[in-house]
Amino acid sequence: MRAVVLALVLAAAATALLAGCGGSSDKPKYCGDRENLQQSINALTRVDLEEGGVAALETQLREVQGDAQALAASAQSEFGPQATALKSSVSTLATAVQRAISDPSAEGFAAVAGDLSRAKTAFDELSGAVGSKC
Repeated sequence: MRAVVLALVLAAAATALLAGCGGSSDKPKYCGDRENLQQSINALTRVDLEEGGVAALETQLREVQGDAQALAASAQSEFGPQATALKSSVSTLATAVQRAISDPSAEGFAAVAGDLSRAKTAFDELSGAVGSKC
């Protein structure tokens, strides 16, 4: 039950992370990386815990982490502070999710919600910064 609540918290907040950016070969790499992160976040919101269990949630979280890392790396030279903030916030979120999965508690879920909010802010800031070039 707690895993379902965690998935719902992640799904609700992750949908707020999404912002549009089309991909094109004549655009900077970070435009495609931003789109990939958006897609992995979308997939995170669709994780079916009844079918895939917590392992499916963890797998998709790793994909979000990888895509956030790629976006941060490709945007670092032009948008260093925002890229660093995204990387850090997603790492902190992943740690909070792992703690909530291994030791479910109200405090753990509150930490996930807070870290998810900070990750959303970091993504919004980087997405907004790169938006004019995508």
